[in-house]
Amino acid sequence: DYGFQSLGIQLSGGSSSVFDNDSLPLSPPDIADFTEAGFGYVLRDPFGPVVLSVIGTLTELTLVSTIPEPASLALMSLGLVGLGFAHRKKQPVNPVQKWF
Repeated sequence: DYGFQSLGIQLSGGSSSVFDNDSLPLSPPDIADFTEAGFGYVLRDPFGPVVLSVIGTLTELTLVSTIPEPASLALMSLGLVGLGFAHRKKQPVNPVQKWF
C-alpha cells in the first residue's frame, strides 16, 4: 500500500541563545530551554482519510554519532576492480591456446 507520510518536530519558545545563528549546534540544546517540544507522524491514504496519526512530547534530545561512510574514491576503485574481474571471466577462451 502506498500513502503520504509526514514527520515533524516542533521546538518553540526557546531562549534567543538556543539558536543564535544559522549554524546547527554542535551539541543538542537542553529540552528545558523550550516551552513546547513535540513531534508528530501522520500516515494518510492518498484517496481517503488519515490511517495513522501519532503526536507526542519530546522529553530528551540526544546527539548520536554519525555513521562513517566509505570514501568515494575507494568505493569507485572497488567497483572498477569488480568490473575488471567480471569482464575477465566472460572472455572466451582462444581454441588455439586451449590445446597448447
